[in-house]
Amino acid sequence: MNDYSLFAIDEKHVVQPAAHECEDDWRLLRRLALPRRLNNPHGGTVKHALVLDVETTGLSHEADEVIQLAMLPFTYELNTGRILEIDHDRGFEGLREPGVPISEEANLVTGLTAETVAGQTINGAIVEALVADADLVIAHNSSFDRVMVEKLWPCFAEKPWGCTLTSIDWLR
Repeated sequence: MNDYSLFAIDEKHVVQPAAHECEDDWRLLRRLALPRRLNNPHGGTVKHALVLDVETTGLSHEADEVIQLAMLPFTYELNTGRILEIDHDRGFEGLREPGVPISEEANLVTGLTAETVAGQTINGAIVEALVADADLVIAHNSSFDRVMVEKLWPCFAEKPWGCTLTSIDWLR
């Protein structure tokens, strides 16, 4: 549990008490509003991390290229693993025109087209600055994303990586 709520409005302010009698008949959907601070530090070592997501022209490490990169820096407490602050102001998202066509499968998954990325470039200096500040880089399926970003930005090779696909026991 976080010290601060991830929702701007508590459920008790939206759902009438009588609605709980028929909870199978409804579901409350709310926008997740990630605050700047999620938890207060407990005196442990504070580290900096960078969560990233990559979209590519396809699934080949050799033939395909990055067409979108998104990164969000945050701090966490090393001994507890609790996320402390999310640095929304330094969040980054960029598009990149590839030298190869976007596969039909990639288009279906990402919604990105040749027209969407035409003439777009990702500012390498911003990428390098964000990576330089990170003690850890995290991605979902990092074995794929890492190879793809290292081809364009070698600074990623110097960092330890975590993977939300393989490093978490999702069944538990």
